Amino acid sequence: MSNSEISTHKSKKLIFFIVFFIIWLLFILNLWLFQSGYQEFLTAIAIIISGCSTLLFWLFRNKFKELTDKWDISPKAKFILIGSLCAIYIETVFWVVEKIAGYEGLAAHPNLLIDLLITMPWYVAMITLLWKVETKRKYSYLEILILGGIYDFFADGIIGSIFSGAFSPVILILLVIIYPIFFVVYSFIVLTPSFLLRNEIDLLRSEAELGRIKNKLILGLYPILGLLILPVVFFIALLLIVNLILGLIVLALCVLIALCIFKRKTKKSKIL
Repeated sequence: MSNSEISTHKSKKLIFFIVFFIIWLLFILNLWLFQSGYQEFLTAIAIIISGCSTLLFWLFRNKFKELTDKWDISPKAKFILIGSLCAIYIETVFWVVEKIAGYEGLAAHPNLLIDLLITMPWYVAMITLLWKVETKRKYSYLEILILGGIYDFFADGIIGSIFSGAFSPVILILLVIIYPIFFVVYSFIVLTPSFLLRNEIDLLRSEAELGRIKNKLILGLYPILGLLILPVVFFIALLLIVNLILGLIVLALCVLIALCIFKRKTKKSKIL
């Protein structure tokens, strides 16, 4: 088989995958819009907005690139900044849909500031690690989108259901079935910085070593470590803060007790 025949065969498989994926996604969205509850309906609206945002970016991607090329910061900082801004936008979309509908449960928290304080550490960690991944191995835009879907599958799907107490084997199967939803939600977050910094990433990759991890898929899952590590870091930080507060309270009580004892002794000495 010649190179042209191989390329044609791959293109046909890719087209088949994309068509099948779109039909699969539309089927899920239609179920959520017309056959499910109010929360699923609102979630579908937010997902459609997220997907349309990615589509609009792609249509005007060269205009966006002209704009971001003027930013006088390092490629890594620019990648993280753009990805973070995209993450803030997507979180805001879900929050706005929630507020307009007068419903709670779509965003991480009813207060947008607290929502961002909860979610942004994960997004920044994920985007930073994605930069590291892309500067090690070359990924197509479709592969980056698939990885983004996997990240959201673990973040909102697995970890989210565990924290809500809803995780079960049945939920896991359902999460796999609705994977296209995760694909769309994170598409704007991972595709935007990856496209806008493509040239810089390619240049850095040519100068960097491959590293110990040769498998593209395993390396691509590296950002999930941020999702696993951050809760541990957060828990340790919370313990330290709680212990610090308790320590300060105990110290304050000791000082008050010492002052009371000192005052009593002073009064006694004056009487004598």
